[in-house]
Amino acid sequence: MKEPLLKNLHPAARLTLLAVVLALLTTFNHPAYVAALAAAVTFAVVFFCRAGRALRRMAPLAAAFVLLSVVMWPPFIDAGRVVARFSIYRATDLGVLYGLAVGLRIVGMLFAGLAFLAVTTPEEFGRALQSFRLPPGATVTLTLAFRLLPVMFETSARALEAQRARGLEFGSNFLSQARRALPLVVPVFLYSLRSADQLATSLELRGYRATRRPTPYGTEPPTRWDWAVPAALIACAAAALGLRLSGHGAVLPGRL
Repeated sequence: MKEPLLKNLHPAARLTLLAVVLALLTTFNHPAYVAALAAAVTFAVVFFCRAGRALRRMAPLAAAFVLLSVVMWPPFIDAGRVVARFSIYRATDLGVLYGLAVGLRIVGMLFAGLAFLAVTTPEEFGRALQSFRLPPGATVTLTLAFRLLPVMFETSARALEAQRARGLEFGSNFLSQARRALPLVVPVFLYSLRSADQLATSLELRGYRATRRPTPYGTEPPTRWDWAVPAALIACAAAALGLRLSGHGAVLPGRL
């Protein structure tokens, strides 16, 4: 089976690509512009990262983010025409549009992170940080955090399977499943703290705090072709910034 296209890029180029995409998603606050960017990110996840199955699993969570943003943001926006009023709750048309844009922005960022995780291993993430000449301590810390995220997800999945095996019903809708899964936050958090303590002890036993400078992990530097895709996207981000500064792509010009 052939590897995803983005897998062929150098890890440093992939990390740069992720940073540019995140910056690009914060450029506009009009839902039409943000929806186009989120659709482009979704296309990249499916066809360039081959993470369509993970994308389908995250679809209910993405829809919940959008709905929550549409409901939460309008009361804080005074501009626009009032379209809904329930007791102390008041929503304007510009507030609804801005909330929709923020929800789509969060979904785009979520999918962009998923794309990066689908094609990047923790070792490659560490190589990318080394390519940017980060201090060894910061590189190790960020790499370990990157590695522990899948461990936390796996621990949560195991706890859910154990509860299902003991006859706990989670329900069919999203709200009931979220309510049943909420008690798992504390044990998963405690397990993560214990894992972090064991990891710190292991690093200390292996002399990580020794005064001798650590030996760098040998990596190949990125080539000019590795930077071709990030450079093209940086040009698109610059064009998008110019478009925003000229007054386009914003329902509320004074806000991100």
